[in-house]
Order: sequence, then C-alpha cells, then structure tokens
Amino acid sequence: MKKKGFTLIEVMVVAVIVAILAAVAIPAYRNYISRSANNVAKNVAGTVAQGVATWIAEHPNETHSTGTMTGPNTWEIDKNISVKIPEYVTITVAKDKITASHTTKGTSTVSVPLL
Repeated sequence: MKKKGFTLIEVMVVAVIVAILAAVAIPAYRNYISRSANNVAKNVAGTVAQGVATWIAEHPNETHSTGTMTGPNTWEIDKNISVKIPEYVTITVAKDKITASHTTKGTSTVSVPLL
C-alpha cells in the first residue's frame, strides 16, 4: 500500500522557494509604492502649477498668494480655477516654485518651478 502525503523534505523545499520569492517581491513592491507616490505628487504639483500659472497670466499686475494645503481638499486658486488635492498630499506654493509632498509609506517630494 502506497502512503499519500508529502515528506518533510518536500515541504521544506517549498517553504524555501516561497521565502526566496518573498525576499525578491517585497522590496520590488515597496519600490513600486514609492514610485506611485512620487507620480501622484508630480501630477498634483503640475496641476497646481498650471492653475497658478493660468492665474498669473490672467492677473499680470497682481502677486499670487503663497501657502500650504493638505488633502483631501480642493484648492480654489480663482473662482474659475480649482484643483483637487488627494489624501496624503501636501501642496506648498511659494513665489518661485510649487512643492508637492506625498506621505504614504515614506515621503516623496516634487518641486515645479513657476515661470
């Protein structure tokens, strides 16, 4: 009669293979999350920079306001220009640049110059 089941060696080989796959996959996943947060920050900073640049073009004799806003929120640059800021994103508008930071599982910061 043949016994059914797995030997201890077979189970240990499978456990080692799973451990090796996890050792490769976890750092790759963390890198993916970091790049994703960086892309969100870039997109939001670019959108806010475009809105502020539009406002500056429409109001050449006025000075744009500076400040910081954290999402989830909507930044109303003008009555016709508003930007939705997602959760975990902080936007800082200075006189010469806009900085966006994304703080999920680490911090990613992107700066966009204002022309």
